[in-house]
Amino acid sequence: MEETGQTGRRSAWIRAVKYALFLSLSSALLFAVVGEIYVRLSQDEPLPTPEELRRRSLRYEPAVFARHVLAREKVEAHGWNGARWQINELGYRGRAFRPDKQAGTYRIVFYGGSSVFDSFASGKDDWPHRVERWLRAHGRESVEVINAGVPGHASFDALGRLFAEGHRFEPDCVVLYAAWNDIKTFRSSEPLLRQIAPWSEGLDPRIHYTGELDRGLCQLSQLYLLLRGWYQRETRGLGEEGRVPGGEPGDRIQPEALAQYRLGLEAFADLARNIGALPVFVLQARLVHPDNTRAQRERIRLDYVQLTHEALCRAFAETDRITRLVAAEKGALLIDSTSAMCGQEAFFLDHVHLNEAGSRRLAELVGEGLVSELKNKTHSPDAQGGGNPYSSANASLK
Repeated sequence: MEETGQTGRRSAWIRAVKYALFLSLSSALLFAVVGEIYVRLSQDEPLPTPEELRRRSLRYEPAVFARHVLAREKVEAHGWNGARWQINELGYRGRAFRPDKQAGTYRIVFYGGSSVFDSFASGKDDWPHRVERWLRAHGRESVEVINAGVPGHASFDALGRLFAEGHRFEPDCVVLYAAWNDIKTFRSSEPLLRQIAPWSEGLDPRIHYTGELDRGLCQLSQLYLLLRGWYQRETRGLGEEGRVPGGEPGDRIQPEALAQYRLGLEAFADLARNIGALPVFVLQARLVHPDNTRAQRERIRLDYVQLTHEALCRAFAETDRITRLVAAEKGALLIDSTSAMCGQEAFFLDHVHLNEAGSRRLAELVGEGLVSELKNKTHSPDAQGGGNPYSSANASLK
């Protein structure tokens, strides 16, 4: 009798476990089905798989004189924000252009990171090309703009690219608009040589599968793609500007980093002069301001620079101060966008990236700053009769 009772209790326990498992699996399956239907109905278009994202994304190549460059391939790339960009055969944003400048053309090359590339603007609406249209509308029809911005680049990347390739485009004017990506190095006293590593494609899980199971689920389920993206953002620290550094924000800015920033600007101005171009520094507009509201501060990604809000304001103030000093010392043109734009949320999507109104306003400010220079082309290589001594056309000059 006792053995029969034990057998009955064991059978009842097994049935209870099976029933609990059945309920759990049924609930999970119901959640998955309902969730899948909801995600599919709530999306304007299907979420892209990693393979589709990789096909749409900007294509980078490793480089020696900068961390990376855009591949020399004509493609239409899609941003994480839905923007669409045309990349030409030379690896620059915008329409194709001839490396050798045509006679009578006044060529301006803009250098910087994603704020020059203008990541949130589609087509020809990036602000450097808006500058071209603004200048032409104000009587400077011979102006040609090249947008040499590359997402992630700092001033030292711009210096390397101008030295290793940009001079071949025979620019009359080179514009540098950079600070945010430089500030990411301001907490470290280590030399740039020991901080900055060449770009490597690696295994970015946003655009690569992590295995066959991951591939199958991505191709099968929109709910899985949604949860997968959330997991990567929350646990792996992957965002629009790459991987977020670990650690708590600090308030110390290293003097060695400021000295390095100044040296880079001086070298950029000297290099521009050496190739017969006018160096132009544009102070970087930003949402960052000492009087930011709480809502504005939430849009500023302090985690990327690992600085407190107060320290970030000081860092930008230092980049402005250094840029003014270098411009005065080197005879570079300085264009101040900060007094008209800084802290005004109507122009920004986040800390430094512009919305459409911001792109228009910055283009106007830069256009106004350049238009007086175009009245007097005595600094132009063509006007001086010397030409760019480092261009392929003058390669035999000594």
